[in-house]
Amino acid sequence: MMWYGSTVYYGDPARVADDLPDVRPTFFASVPRVLEKAYERIQAAGGALGGLRGRLFAWALVRARAFDVERPPRGGAALAHALADRLVYRRWREALGGRLRTVIVGGAALRAELVTVFGAAGIDMLQGYGLTETSPVIAFNRPERNRPGTVGVPLAGTEVGVSDEGEVLARGPHIMKGYYLRDDLTAEVIDAEGWFHTGDLGALDDDGFVRITGRIKHLFKLSTGKYVMPRPIEQELEASPLVDTALVVGEGEKFCAALLFVAGPALEEALGRPLDGSALSSADVQGRFRDLVAAANRDMPHWSTVKRFALLRDELTQESGQVTPKLSVRRDLVLHAYGPVVDALYRDRRPPDGVAVVTL
Repeated sequence: MMWYGSTVYYGDPARVADDLPDVRPTFFASVPRVLEKAYERIQAAGGALGGLRGRLFAWALVRARAFDVERPPRGGAALAHALADRLVYRRWREALGGRLRTVIVGGAALRAELVTVFGAAGIDMLQGYGLTETSPVIAFNRPERNRPGTVGVPLAGTEVGVSDEGEVLARGPHIMKGYYLRDDLTAEVIDAEGWFHTGDLGALDDDGFVRITGRIKHLFKLSTGKYVMPRPIEQELEASPLVDTALVVGEGEKFCAALLFVAGPALEEALGRPLDGSALSSADVQGRFRDLVAAANRDMPHWSTVKRFALLRDELTQESGQVTPKLSVRRDLVLHAYGPVVDALYRDRRPPDGVAVVTL
C-alpha cells in the first residue's frame, strides 16, 4: 500500500456493507466470511425480485456460476456475458462500491463458487496462503493465473511439498529461524531437511497450484476407522444463506453429525414470517434443512456425509471468544459449550436411514 501510495481505510467487518459505497475502493483485503455475506446479500436481493427482473437475475447467476476465470468467454458466449454484465453484474459491483477490481483473500478457505461468480462480474478474487512462521505468504493466485479452489502457486524461491501423510510443507528463505527460546517447539515444526510443517492438509496439481483441504488438528476418526475432513462439507452447508455456521462432528462415532447455527434473518425472509420459539421444531423448517443437508451430502464420500443434525438459533461471536478476529470458528470452544447437543445427536448410536434432525 505504501509503495503505490494508496489511500488506506480501516473498517469493522460488521459494517463493510455500509462502508463500501462511501469508500468506493478499487482493492481490498478480506477474510472469506465477509465475502460470503456479501454474496448472500446479492442472492437474497435477487431472489426477492419478481417478473422479468427476477428471471434475468436467475439467468445471470447461472451464467456466473459457470464462468471460467481461466478462459474468458468468446464469440456468442462473450456477447451473452456482456448483456448479463450490463443488466445484472454491474449492479453487483455497485453494491461493492462500484470501482472494485481486486480482492486479496486470506485467513481461511475461500469457496471456489465465489471466485467464479465475482470473476464473472469483473472482480478478481485472489486467494493467498501462508502462516506467520512463513513471513507470511507461501503461495497466492495472480490475476493472470487464478484457479478457483486453490491458493495459487508458490512465490519465487519458495519450495512447497506434500508429505506422505498429506501435510503441506514449505522450505526457503522465508521460513522463520525458530520460536524464541523454544528449541523444542521449533524442532516439532522444522525438520532436519529444513521443511516447515504447516499443519495443513493439501495437494499440488500438475500446474503447481496448491490446494488446501483442511487442518490436521480438525481431522477426526470414526469408530469404523475412516478419517473425516469436516471442512469440505461444512463449506457446502454454509453455502446456503440459511446457515450461518456449520460444525461437523463424529470423533469415535459410527457416523457424522452436524450442528447448524441458523441465519435467523435469512430464514425469516425465506419463511415470510418472524421466528417464534417453536419455529425450528416446525415440519416446514426442518424439511428445508433436511433437504439442504441431503444436497450437501451428495458429492461427499459416504463416510463423510451428515446423518443427523441439530438446528441452533444462537449466534457465535467474537465477544464470546468462539470466533476469532479472522471470523474463524474456534471448534474446541464451541464443541465444549455445545457438548449436550452433541450428546443428543448420538443418543441413538445407530445411523438413521437418510438424514434425521434432532429436536432440542
